[in-house]
Amino acid sequence: MKHNVFVLWLGPLLALSGCATIVNGSTQTLSVQTSAGDTPLASAQCTLANKKGSWTVTTPGPVTVHRGSEALDVTCARPGYLSAAETVKSEISGYVYGNILLGGGFGATVDTVNGAAWQYPASITIPMQPATGIPVAAN
Repeated sequence: MKHNVFVLWLGPLLALSGCATIVNGSTQTLSVQTSAGDTPLASAQCTLANKKGSWTVTTPGPVTVHRGSEALDVTCARPGYLSAAETVKSEISGYVYGNILLGGGFGATVDTVNGAAWQYPASITIPMQPATGIPVAAN
């Protein structure tokens, strides 16, 4: 009888494990833009990197990255502008808390290991400065 009760609880727990993995996945698509002051700046080449990989995008545009607990390093370059770099921190996804409450430690561990427990901001804007101090046309 005790074995049957264990099996009845094990199935739902395993089904709920990795809730953020199921809902979010281990990758995330971000929107990357660059700007010169208040003006959008197109055609910059940006590289985004964390411990799980490196990805490139031409702004403005989408890029799919692997989620992770570590920050995302973003570096952008465009002719006529100084290179710009920013570090974008990841945050814990809200799905993880539900996973802990419903699925316990196993699901939270799965989500943390594969990166699904983390998320980056959906949109990243990197400010850039003209290389010579003379304004350059944004587009």
